[in-house]
Amino acid sequence: MKHPIPWKRAAIGLAAVLVVTATRAGDAPAVRLHGRDGETVSLSAADLAAMPHIAVDGREKGGAIAQFGGVNVGNLLAKAGVPQGDELRGEWLRCHVVVTASDGYQVAFVLAEFDSSFTEHQIVLADTRNGETLDATHGPLQIIVPHEKRHSRWVRMVTDIRIVDGQKNSPPDMK
Repeated sequence: MKHPIPWKRAAIGLAAVLVVTATRAGDAPAVRLHGRDGETVSLSAADLAAMPHIAVDGREKGGAIAQFGGVNVGNLLAKAGVPQGDELRGEWLRCHVVVTASDGYQVAFVLAEFDSSFTEHQIVLADTRNGETLDATHGPLQIIVPHEKRHSRWVRMVTDIRIVDGQKNSPPDMK
């Protein structure tokens, strides 16, 4: 007898639900922050829930406005040792941030894009959309860059945020 859903597809779906459930329950890191010094800070869903949350409006691909709630990424970066405000200067300004999704998708930001002394824009690591937990297609965590016209840097299924020193990763003739 044939089943309407092949067992492989059902098993993959169940595995995705289990991963999201474990992350939501705090049993696994919700996101890993990799500092410039190589240190890693793993934050659980409970850790993120305990941090101050903000809400931002973002225009979705279809044109509708949605409200996303989550943690300001600048606050997360402070947990990884990134200076804030007037202290963010000098060699720190050559750093960039790489955000990685569970499917391997990566985008880069300049470190100053996350600091309120450089910009009025806020970039959010969201866990809700219109008051509801993000679905498995987008969550459990998604980077929202509400001021950008294109969504290329709206990373869904975020697993890692890494601070990269541009000097250490530049070609030898540029050092």
